[in-house]
Amino acid sequence: MTEPLLVVEQLEVVYGDVVRAMQGVSIFVDEGSIVALVGLNGAGKTSTLRAISGFLPVEKASITQGTVRFDGRSIRGLTPDQTARLGIAIVPERDKIFTTLTIHENIEVGWRARRETGDSVPKVTLSNIYDLFPLLADKRNRRAILVSGGERQLAAIAAALLSQPRLMLVDEVSMGLSPLIVNMVLSQLNELNQELGLSLLVVDQNVRAALSIAKYGYIMENGLIVHDGTTEELMAHGDVQEFYLGVSGEERQSYRDVKQYRRTRRWWA
Repeated sequence: MTEPLLVVEQLEVVYGDVVRAMQGVSIFVDEGSIVALVGLNGAGKTSTLRAISGFLPVEKASITQGTVRFDGRSIRGLTPDQTARLGIAIVPERDKIFTTLTIHENIEVGWRARRETGDSVPKVTLSNIYDLFPLLADKRNRRAILVSGGERQLAAIAAALLSQPRLMLVDEVSMGLSPLIVNMVLSQLNELNQELGLSLLVVDQNVRAALSIAKYGYIMENGLIVHDGTTEELMAHGDVQEFYLGVSGEERQSYRDVKQYRRTRRWWA
């Protein structure tokens, strides 16, 4: 049986030798798949991505237990540049692009940082990137500070794509964006998966949005994976519906009801 492209097993992350941010986290991403990691702010989602991509030391944190493998190779403890050369790209939660540069200059950063794939002609280059991101074509010479949040998000994704990744980690794709723009960005990610076979681990607080393009998902709370399953299984799960989707039976829950449920809920398979 072929091992998944990304294997995270029993991962524990500690900040400053004091705060345990994650414990016993296991996540798997098959090659060519889209997987969602969802949960509230502070659940440990971003720490998971930093552990995979090598950015933990920047936050004075470290992996104290567990395994991280990419394409059958251990990447635990590698630096961000080392994981990037192996084919892992990350679109961070904030500060996704340089606002003083133009859209094209931001995208060009990804091309300059591309890894060697052995292909004589890469699938995605500066000459065809705007075919994949037509919305950015007319904005390429504008400074990033002058375009919309959705266009900045697309520019960050385009730059990451030009590094020639096999796996893209996308953190908080919906943050600060309207539902219409979120759907547009998610549709773009889905197209990249379908057309290029790009593997994606999408992290978001918006459960409905993230699961709309994923085949499999993980629910994270307080540094633990509390539930996982196919998109259909998660969307049908009573706790997911009541807490994350705000729906109980045929009725939509009020914020007060959901907040009370947060205190008392229990996860069951």
